[in-house]
Amino acid sequence: MLDASVLDLFADALVVVDAVDGRVVACNRGAEQLLGHTAAEAIGRPWAELVCPAAQAQAQWATLCSVADGESGFEARRRHRDGREVAVEARDPMYPWTRRA
Repeated sequence: MLDASVLDLFADALVVVDAVDGRVVACNRGAEQLLGHTAAEAIGRPWAELVCPAAQAQAQWATLCSVADGESGFEARRRHRDGREVAVEARDPMYPWTRRA
């Protein structure tokens, strides 16, 4: 089990997304500030639903899967809870258990 308090040790906004179903597993304070959703609001919800307009949700999931499968990261604009756009960058996963089996 992931100890979410460890994520708060990082200055970057971190969101851990389940590689199987795309739901948020954990996030840190940086992510809460960047995206406007508390951890309690985000955990268990589909990542794409939180940060993408509905028309982009399927493409977002495909992009996350390609990153989890070893593709390089990407830069994108995502939706803050208040509706404004924010710039984000996703990088290769740090831990092998985030990759699809």
